[in-house]
Amino acid sequence: MPRTALGAAVLTTGELIVVSTVMPNHAQSALNRIHAFTGSHWTTVAEWRGVELAAFCTVGNTVVCAADRRRLYLVRDGVVTAREHPDGDRFICSAFACGTVAVFGGSRGYFLEYDVALDELTVHNLRQYHVEAPGRNINAIIASDPGLLLVGENRLLLRISQETAVSLLAPGPSNDITGFHAAAYLGDSLFVTGRTGAYPFLAAVEASVLKPISVPPGILGSVTPLVCWRSSLLLGAHFLSVLTPSHPAIVHEFLNPEASTVALTPFEDGILALAWNGEVFHLSSAPRRLPPVFKRGAA
Repeated sequence: MPRTALGAAVLTTGELIVVSTVMPNHAQSALNRIHAFTGSHWTTVAEWRGVELAAFCTVGNTVVCAADRRRLYLVRDGVVTAREHPDGDRFICSAFACGTVAVFGGSRGYFLEYDVALDELTVHNLRQYHVEAPGRNINAIIASDPGLLLVGENRLLLRISQETAVSLLAPGPSNDITGFHAAAYLGDSLFVTGRTGAYPFLAAVEASVLKPISVPPGILGSVTPLVCWRSSLLLGAHFLSVLTPSHPAIVHEFLNPEASTVALTPFEDGILALAWNGEVFHLSSAPRRLPPVFKRGAA
């Protein structure tokens, strides 16, 4: 099985890290690693066998990894500590919420809050917010004002704050299969990427209605991360593309056509684009390709 890079993050020390996971053939446990960038190459700073990772985020200098089978891993200064949570399902996305709290979203409407400082786990379900179709998968979580925005399947765009929840979309038809994979605010405007059946799309959310945005072929992938960058939207698939009001899309860099982007992470004066196969590109005032995270032929 190929190694998979899950994402990149910058610790409060300024250290750039990448988290990867691989399930070797015929193995009963996954090999999970955290790689740090030295300025010239990547080095492994933590490695352990356990449950295959699904997502991670950072709280200060602690890397909080979510895995299947109700497992969390906390990694700080190379030391790995396992935690189990009492309920829920497979966690498939993550976001840093605020302060000392990490938030993970998962399938069937579950999401989990873990307070690193207090070592407290709290599992939530969309049912507690009395929303329609509470069993929808949560594919991404981003900061919103106020609270958090849950992004997911079947038109899930739900802003939650304490005990309240507000949908940012008007109800759609019962057979609507539109699913969202990522979201980003550009000023006060909200943009989303997702799929309707087999067709990927980019859209703005205006007055509780989706407004599709036309982009050139090949810009959108099966899952397309996006972030705000320099008053524009940056989209990652096989291409890195910038969307501005005056230009529909500008291709800035072409990645390996077999390796789509899995994460777009703010880094120094730009954005770091990470592909699942470990390719790394830094889009900034001086764009550059960083060394790949994985060495050829290495386990």
